Formats: sequence, C-alpha cells, structure tokens
Amino acid sequence: MAAKLLLKRTSVTGRAPNTSNLDTGELALNMTDGIMYSTNGSVVFEIGANVSSLQVNGQRFPTNDGSNGQVIVTDGAGNLSWANGGVGGSGGTVELKSFVYNITSSHSVIEGADDNGVLLSYTSGQEDVYLNGIKLIAGEDYTASNSSAITLVANAVANDTVEIVTISGSSTLVEYRYTVSANTTEFSGVDDNSKILSYTDGREIVYLNGIKLVQGSDYTTPNTTHIVLTANAVATDVLEVVSFAGSGGDLVEATGYISSNTDALVINTYNKATYRTAKYIVQANTSDSYAASEALVIHDGTSAFITEYGEIYSNTALYSLTANVNGSDVELVVSPTTSGTTFKTKRIAIKV
Repeated sequence: MAAKLLLKRTSVTGRAPNTSNLDTGELALNMTDGIMYSTNGSVVFEIGANVSSLQVNGQRFPTNDGSNGQVIVTDGAGNLSWANGGVGGSGGTVELKSFVYNITSSHSVIEGADDNGVLLSYTSGQEDVYLNGIKLIAGEDYTASNSSAITLVANAVANDTVEIVTISGSSTLVEYRYTVSANTTEFSGVDDNSKILSYTDGREIVYLNGIKLVQGSDYTTPNTTHIVLTANAVATDVLEVVSFAGSGGDLVEATGYISSNTDALVINTYNKATYRTAKYIVQANTSDSYAASEALVIHDGTSAFITEYGEIYSNTALYSLTANVNGSDVELVVSPTTSGTTFKTKRIAIKV
C-alpha cells in the first residue's frame, strides 16, 4: 500500500503557521480558508487561496462584488468590505457626479439623459451648474425647479456646453456668497445669507463671477475666516466660497449665522430623503451674553418634531428653536430674543 502524505493542517478559520512551527520548505494547509503555507525560514508565505475567499496577511477581502463607484474599506480588525466612495478627507462622504449636455438647439430647461445616457438627478441646493465652464449663480442664472431639471434664466444655444455637478452626502459642504458693493480684496464675516465665513484651509473653492480662482495666484487664505483676493473685486461682482468640512461623515463643522433682528432664521437644513434624525448643538452670543443648548429633530416626511434640552446661558436666554419640513428639506429654525445675536451649530445626522 502506498504511504499517505499528510500536511500539517487546521480547520480553524484565520489560523496560520509561523516559523516556529513550520520548517523551511515544509507545507501547511488551512482547510477551512483553503490556503496553503510554506516558509523560507525567515517568513511564512501563502502558496494558494480558494478563489471564493481571500485573506492576505490577516486581511479578509469581501466575497462579492460591490456596486459601481464603491471602494474597499476596513473596520480596523482585518475585515474588508465595500462602501460608497467619496471625497472630503478622512471618512469623507461627499460624492460628486457630473452630467454633461452639449446643446444642439436653443432652450432653457436641462433635464433627462445627458450625453453619456445618465438621467439627471440631484438634491436642490446640492448642485453646481456651469455654462461653457463658467459657474452659474443659483436664483440669478438658473433655478433648481425640481430634482430632475435645471431651468436657465437665459437660453443655452447651439454649441454651448452645460455641466451639472451634483453633490451627495453634502452635510460636509457649505457655500458662502458675497455681492460686492465697493472695491475690496478682503472677504470675511457675514455673507448675503447671514452665514459667517468659516472654512478649512485647502478645502475651499473660490469663484469670482462664476470663474474659479487659483489659490496663491488669485487669492490667499490668511486664516480660516478670511479670503483675500490678489486684485480688487468691484461693485456688483459676486464672490462664492465653497467649503468642504474637515472631518467628513455626518458631523458638520460649526457654521456661523448672525441675526440683524429678532425674526426667525434658518440656521441648518438637511435633506429629508437622506436623513431621518438629527442631533444639534447650538451656541449663541451677543456682546455680553452667551447661551447654548442641544436639540433632537425627527420627521415623518411631512412634519418635523423637535425637543430642546440642556439649555444653559450666562445672563439670559437668547433664543428658542423650532423645526419644520420645507419642500425636500428639514429646517432648524432659531428665533432670537434680541438683535445682533451670533449662532453656530454642529449636527450629527442618522440616515433614513
């Protein structure tokens, strides 16, 4: 009878030999993982792997293909899986998609399949529109009439190119807009929508009248609250700053707003189709008073519900909070008790 050749073996998943229990040139087999090992005396190496599963140096790869655009991520414990790709730094979840339309006849409504056959779809307020490479201004140059069409104020004509860049997961993105009233190079503080400029250096995009500026050549960033142009902007110019938050994920960088009176002010919004629940930290101050609180907001698609708690203040209460559903968004609304109150918020959101 022929002698049987038996290798060192185990049926415990994840178990691998080392140079202490495997001699140079000797073979070993993990029958559960389908991996064969050997050693050159210094290191242990894998000879083969079951094609239905793969483990490399303790890293276990997914056994199924992911979706288009997904990337492999790790949980830090050797388990790899598919996740949505994106930009925005460590843990970033901002994803950009581009729809390009080469115009063949004069019209103003951009919708349907683009030149690559992809149907336009976006969340209002989370899109950038370019005409022949020049960024258009929402509300002045175009309207985001619904989630599947962009309506230009003036017709695009034959040979024009319209590009629509959609931004998903954009809880990490804030846009600031300044309409210039007199010659200036410096932009800071409150913008046209009462937001106070704040950004992470290197994570901002600056446009002047829709034309993208180059950092260092066209503008500088002396600190995280100022943009300084190399040449003057003049009256009626429009400067836009698009800021990507530094941390990514659902934790939004603190964004500032200032109230000129006691009218209700929307200080944060999130897309109701994307997020169900949000937790806020709100900070407020006047020249001599400070206040803060937390709030939980949830919605059912039609109405929003809020509870505010943990209120604390130095002299007197400075605000009250409410929430409502407005179109596709859930809004956090603050009602100041006095004029000249500055607000900052941070938010953690949970997806639907």
